[in-house]
Amino acid sequence: MNAAILSPPAPPCALCTRVRRALSHLGALPPGPALAAAFLLLLVAMVLAPALFAGADPLAVAPRRAFQAPDWTHWFGTDASGRDQW
Repeated sequence: MNAAILSPPAPPCALCTRVRRALSHLGALPPGPALAAAFLLLLVAMVLAPALFAGADPLAVAPRRAFQAPDWTHWFGTDASGRDQW
């Protein structure tokens, strides 16, 4: 027989056990608080890493793109400075 099959599995680390225990309680939450918690986590992520959620610099000026009509790139058109209206 193989020695690896007969040896008992290693005990899980303490941090892994705590994380599993904390995550197991999330499944018991009703949908309302679970969605609220997910939304709050999304907001925190947006505050901590805004570059991941914003496509471009909001203050960048592009006069050649001023007053463009709505299209696939700028859904609501552009303003006098060529910035996206969304």
